[in-house]
Amino acid sequence: MARSLGCGRLAVLLPLLAACEDEAGVRHAMEREPGPIPDRTTVVLITLDTTRADHLSTYGYERATDPFLAALAAESRVFTQAVASSTWTLPSHVSLFSGLDPAEHGCWMHAGTGPDETIYPRVPDSVPLFTRQLRDAGYYLVGAVGGFLTSRKYGFDRDFDRYFDPGQAAELSGVRLNAFVQVALDDKPEDRPLFLFVNYFDAHAPYGPPADRDYPFGEDGLPEIFPHETEPGPDRIRNIVDQYDRELLIQDEALAQLWHELEGRGLLRNAIVVITSDHGEFLGENGYFEHTTLPYRPLTHVPLLVHVAPGGPRDRIDRVVSIASIPETLLAFLELPPMPVASAGRRVNLLELPPGVVPAYTEFKNPWEWVGAVQDDRHKYALGLGGGTLAPLEFFEASDWQLSQWERGSEAPVPPEVAERLKPELISLMNRWRAAPEDLTFPDLAAEDLEHLRALGY
Repeated sequence: MARSLGCGRLAVLLPLLAACEDEAGVRHAMEREPGPIPDRTTVVLITLDTTRADHLSTYGYERATDPFLAALAAESRVFTQAVASSTWTLPSHVSLFSGLDPAEHGCWMHAGTGPDETIYPRVPDSVPLFTRQLRDAGYYLVGAVGGFLTSRKYGFDRDFDRYFDPGQAAELSGVRLNAFVQVALDDKPEDRPLFLFVNYFDAHAPYGPPADRDYPFGEDGLPEIFPHETEPGPDRIRNIVDQYDRELLIQDEALAQLWHELEGRGLLRNAIVVITSDHGEFLGENGYFEHTTLPYRPLTHVPLLVHVAPGGPRDRIDRVVSIASIPETLLAFLELPPMPVASAGRRVNLLELPPGVVPAYTEFKNPWEWVGAVQDDRHKYALGLGGGTLAPLEFFEASDWQLSQWERGSEAPVPPEVAERLKPELISLMNRWRAAPEDLTFPDLAAEDLEHLRALGY
């Protein structure tokens, strides 16, 4: 994992990035005439990769892992029950950009040609992304992503003017991403408003925050930690949590640095900013570590803030919402054409919430198993939807959101009132889904790419 760099390195990185953009993975979109500009509103979307909500002080965590985000939360709308669309990066980000459930956009794990090999598709061309409306409206689109699964190899750069990703390098630290953003902003045309997408990747395993600085929590002198390398005992688990929390702090510092850069350029005076995560992380609960598995709360409960300037809402919303509602919210705010309606129905506008509870859906699917879950403000209901050797599965998480063990059949029945309320929601949703796209393609990955994915635990 690339180490996060100190702020003093930023001035050194800027000329290097400017000189070596193409080698670093910057994509220059085809030349085109900008369309009409609805207004000068800046739009910023930030994903804090692998960030579980309950390890942020914004959500009541005892450690100050996110001092900047916590301060920003006081000036924003904060959703306390936001739900990721999947438990790993690729499908969750595609849902975030398309408003579709993973079952409809098809970007999950697929069987490869080798024994136990899995491969991951590019975003299908037939799947609409909300960035197209922004491009057509004349926005200048800049993307900077720290992780491989949001890179141009997977099609996320499709509508962007400038796109910076790891290529075959190690993951990019938040400071490196910020350095690229500065270069791209220097080149932004004056007559085009900005859309900025940043995917910070510092909190993803392996955990190894810089050792040449002080931290307000955790033990010093620990080696880089990748949780799946061993079966950790209590001391090791404590070290894993310390390292993960420190990575969150490093990430928060990069977020603060980016915010001050945008603010200094006057780009936040009239802006809508959404900050969320694609999924969380297991840190030893029930013996689990990392992510890319079934939809327990440590993986599905993610932060979600919407900041509007000037005059946006400053409140905390306890209703369950899906991150797949972000495209609908941004396009409605800008008065741009909405996304096509998904089979799940029109997504809610996070700034104009409808009355009542709209259950949120999340899923995990690979070639061998498929589990989907719906949750309302109090409970979650999950069901094995088919595939391979997976037996029919039901589980629930109680209203206090403490983790439960998987509950199978008569050994631990789902409370009837939960099943009666949420099972019909899940079955109805499944019956409305359209088939996944037939135009799925898979990137041509070099040996270095495959090794890179294995090193990340995929």
